[in-house]
Amino acid sequence: MSDSAQVNKEVSINKPKFSPGTLALNIKIINIIPHDSYNEIISTVEKTLGSGAGIIGVYSKGKEVSFESKHDFKLEVNSTRSFLFKETQTIGNNKSNLKVIREIK
Repeated sequence: MSDSAQVNKEVSINKPKFSPGTLALNIKIINIIPHDSYNEIISTVEKTLGSGAGIIGVYSKGKEVSFESKHDFKLEVNSTRSFLFKETQTIGNNKSNLKVIREIK
């Protein structure tokens, strides 16, 4: 008898739905702060929809998150929306930053 195992069929490896460093969040917008070239969106997490490898922050229900959006992005206070974000880390500290990639319908 041999100690080595034989593989008789191929097993497909599921590719992750999210790229490394990305996550999808369902959020409730609580404030919109206008700036010259963008709006700062303050929101709370309603639900984490999924994430890829390498996420630094913990995005549980109720966590406050902020991100930037363009002025023509139609957002309303108290609305609930879902977005795909790219998470980056600020150099010199452990604070994570979220950048909107696109809205999820």
